[in-house]
Amino acid sequence: MRTRGRACVALGLGLVSFGVSLGPDSFVPAAHANLAQHFPTEAPLRDMPSGAAIANLDPPTCRAILRANGVSFSRYRGDHDEAITGHGMLLGGPLNGVRFEHAGRSEMHSVLDCRLALALLAWTPVLREFGVTRVQHMSTFRPNAHVAGTSRVSGHASALAIDFRYLEFADGTRLDVLTDWTSRERGAPPCTHPPDELGPSAVLRRVVCRAIEADLFQVVVSPHHNDAHNNHVHLEVRPEVTWRSIQ
Repeated sequence: MRTRGRACVALGLGLVSFGVSLGPDSFVPAAHANLAQHFPTEAPLRDMPSGAAIANLDPPTCRAILRANGVSFSRYRGDHDEAITGHGMLLGGPLNGVRFEHAGRSEMHSVLDCRLALALLAWTPVLREFGVTRVQHMSTFRPNAHVAGTSRVSGHASALAIDFRYLEFADGTRLDVLTDWTSRERGAPPCTHPPDELGPSAVLRRVVCRAIEADLFQVVVSPHHNDAHNNHVHLEVRPEVTWRSIQ
């Protein structure tokens, strides 16, 4: 697969193996790694497509896989639902024990395309491995959204993107991309881990880069890209493409 924009540099670890605990990375503090013990042993996710194949699923197949994995959801039939072409939904509970919640109160900003929900479900074994119990985001669905400063339609316009800001852990710890993603050199590949990076910044970077390694999201925009992404990481599912844009 071609990579467009800044490439993500691999960290020498394999792709995510769903249902198998790979063990947190050596540069992540044990205080965070040990939080995973608060989760019950997880069963392997069922019938999961690999990586980018998620982006090209049709609505019935996508919903069937979510149901097979015990995901509670309801079809979205509210404002601008025509922009989601049969894929729109609202989650009725956690994904594999991890809650994904809007940091505000807008129901519309919590709407997900089914394929985004499935990509997030595929990400949860990594999140659980690090002890993450909740991911808070700034938005998913924003009708008619465009990439800032351009005429290009954003993945948010069809609920295929999530801007996550906070990770919460079993012990109550909360990491904020704005303050805890500390190494953010402009233009640097987000998955080149600085040799002196430890603690919260390493955790945030590693959970994002494990998702990139597994090819769950075709567009990833981090605080390394520009000021507009200082406080969040943009994760986007992009159907029918053979490239990735990692910034």
